[in-house]
Amino acid sequence: MANKENSQPTAKANASGSAKLMKPTGGTPKTAGKTNNTTKQVLADQNAELAGKIKELEARLARENAARAVAERAVQEADAAKRAAEENIKNMTRSDHDGQTDKLIPWPTTANMRDDGRGRLMRAMGLEDARNQYISIQGDVHLLCAQVGLDFRTKYVHQPAEVLSKIFKLARREHPYLKQFQNDWATAEITKQYLQNKRKQSNHKRKAQGEGNSSRCKTHSHFDVSGSESEEEAKSSEHGSGDENNEEDNTGKSG
Repeated sequence: MANKENSQPTAKANASGSAKLMKPTGGTPKTAGKTNNTTKQVLADQNAELAGKIKELEARLARENAARAVAERAVQEADAAKRAAEENIKNMTRSDHDGQTDKLIPWPTTANMRDDGRGRLMRAMGLEDARNQYISIQGDVHLLCAQVGLDFRTKYVHQPAEVLSKIFKLARREHPYLKQFQNDWATAEITKQYLQNKRKQSNHKRKAQGEGNSSRCKTHSHFDVSGSESEEEAKSSEHGSGDENNEEDNTGKSG
């Protein structure tokens, strides 16, 4: 009996102890839950920060793309304006040709203009049997070149397009015959002719002045005491005053 009485408290104690030992394991889920919540908050904060950076980068990229698009559009518009201007210069005569665009006389080939001999421009214009008309057109175009202020020291290809356009328009108004030439090539060739002849005249004058100065130095002793010019000097001066207005048909060469 004593053994039974002694053994019962022990069993109860063991049972009670076992129950007490199990209590700590019951508190672990609460601690884990707090840890998980903290981790989630940290991740949420990091995600929010990354999302903000991504949004900022996207906004910057959008601004750069917009700026690039504006620049590209400006380049395209500039190119389009340039092409339009070039096309306008090439076809500036279409509105004045009275619907004859499809019947315009095309520009002669370089070979024809180079190898057709003297008077080739007159023949290319179909005026070989109307020389007086050709001379009249030529003279008026040359006069227009002087009136609009073309710089004869500058080649044709470097002349301002707006000045050439003015010459073409005025020439067509004065001589409707010129309307039939595509892109005003006949007027352009006469203009080149004018520039070439003016440069030749300038070169001849400069050369004559140089020779005249040299001649005066060499013939200084031919003047008599009274200061009158000797016969030899008079002949020399007379020789240097030739006509420099003789025009040549230089069509086809660089203006």
